[in-house]
Amino acid sequence: MLNNIPVSFLSRIGTYEVDIHGAKVKVSVVDNSTVIDAKIEEFKSSLQTLRRRVVGVDIKFGKTASERYSPTAKILLLCVEVGYLAAKILKKANIEKKGLAELAGEVGMDIKEPIGECPDWNVTVFSDEEIKYAMHNSYTSYVIGNKLFGMI
Repeated sequence: MLNNIPVSFLSRIGTYEVDIHGAKVKVSVVDNSTVIDAKIEEFKSSLQTLRRRVVGVDIKFGKTASERYSPTAKILLLCVEVGYLAAKILKKANIEKKGLAELAGEVGMDIKEPIGECPDWNVTVFSDEEIKYAMHNSYTSYVIGNKLFGMI
């Protein structure tokens, strides 16, 4: 049973290291609320040492057949929403709704869209390529946001 596995072990099961734009990004994919709580606490404590603390947390929810009234988190993405930020910092109202590749171009970066199909978020096991696809937008948002804050 999943409930008998220690949280410290469960939190390591869904950990991946993904290469995005030449950077190693540590990713956690979890489907257990106790592990999610532990990961959020770990993340919050790591923020104490960061100079810039701009972070967004996005949790995707889905219902399983046995959980009609109690949705469970499906995926946790850490990201920064950059469209609004870019429009304000660059003073270009028309770029707020642009895609990430276009926003990257606005700040002098060459970032391509991920290759592949959008994964089925209702599965319980993801391939390395699906994990990379999921993380691409989050990490790209972070890189663009970081570049934008450097322009202030």
